[in-house]
Amino acid sequence: MSWIKIKELRESANNDIVEAGKVLTTREAAGEELTAEDNQLLERNYKSAEEKIEKIKVLERQAEAEKSIEQRIGREDKVSTPVDKDIESRAFDKWLRYGKSALNEVEVRALSKGTSTEGAEFVPESFADFYVSKMSELSSMEEAGCRIITTENGRDIPVPVLDDSSNTGELLNEGSTANEEADPATGEVILKAYVFDSKVVPVSIHLVEDAAFPIQEWLGEALAHRVADIENSYFTTGTGTNQPGGVKTKCTDSGILASSASGTKYADLVSLKYGVKKRYRGKNSIYMMNSTMLSGIKKLTDTTGRPLWQPGFGENPPEIDGHRYVVNDDLADVDILFGDFSHYVIRRVRGPEMKRFDDSAYMKKLQYGYIIFERADGNLTNTEAIHKYAHSTYSGQPA
Repeated sequence: MSWIKIKELRESANNDIVEAGKVLTTREAAGEELTAEDNQLLERNYKSAEEKIEKIKVLERQAEAEKSIEQRIGREDKVSTPVDKDIESRAFDKWLRYGKSALNEVEVRALSKGTSTEGAEFVPESFADFYVSKMSELSSMEEAGCRIITTENGRDIPVPVLDDSSNTGELLNEGSTANEEADPATGEVILKAYVFDSKVVPVSIHLVEDAAFPIQEWLGEALAHRVADIENSYFTTGTGTNQPGGVKTKCTDSGILASSASGTKYADLVSLKYGVKKRYRGKNSIYMMNSTMLSGIKKLTDTTGRPLWQPGFGENPPEIDGHRYVVNDDLADVDILFGDFSHYVIRRVRGPEMKRFDDSAYMKKLQYGYIIFERADGNLTNTEAIHKYAHSTYSGQPA
């Protein structure tokens, strides 16, 4: 069972729905009724999308069933000894360089436990730790302090959404009866397990087969860069429909009107900051913007002439108006976000998997190809915790 096939089906079903939506939008904008051909296209696309969605459900159930069986029969479930880990690492290195045909029976078993993807190989703990560490370094959203959840399987996870900031306790006189409950505003977001991959990274055969070349470290960093970039993009601006919900998309629009048409001013940052409730602008609260916006803010001063941007000293990071900031270049030049990013949750399914390509498409170029993929999702669980401000005419210069 292939998670890549599931990804392809999801994308195809989404395309069917998007194409149908274009027909509806076009006719509505023109004030026209749907034609017979339009109705046929809509029916065909909706039916196609539904069939693909049903196939996805079947494939996902099959994947979970296979993984459940492996766990029940105890396939390599025992705690790994140092020797086991060493075998895994050496087998993985050999597989990267020479392919599966070069492995002996013990090495094949070491790299096949727990895989859920057709043709993929188990990534040993040493490589996975290095890869995940690099992902964390490269992710602006993780740097911002988002909460990370790691699960053993890809089942949907409902995460509670709670905002109790409008409720308070009460003072009772002796002998008084407590008032009825004041329920917090609750709901939930569903975290799924979307498949992200690095696309294929081609590497020269001569380089790979050079024993002195640190193949695991080099690939780990190259693959982490690609996956971190695509995940961060969706965790920042995703729509939440068939993809993660981006923090910019899901947070509260501050509704601030710019105090100047020529650019962002100190007053705009003050309004953004104090538009966030006090409980969300404590020590965990940060600013988030891209490099262009940061270059402009560095030139701003407060009402006393003190620069808003202050350099970091020792272990203290640089700050903007007393708060840490994170640069996220997946935001637009006009965007500034502020608040407590621990209310954004990133869910990852444990264990990235890899595929190695040595078919004729790569051999004729004297290359091997490598791809890594993992399942993840993200969403904001409290929209009041983060506010956004966007200046429609901001050009990277302060007013």
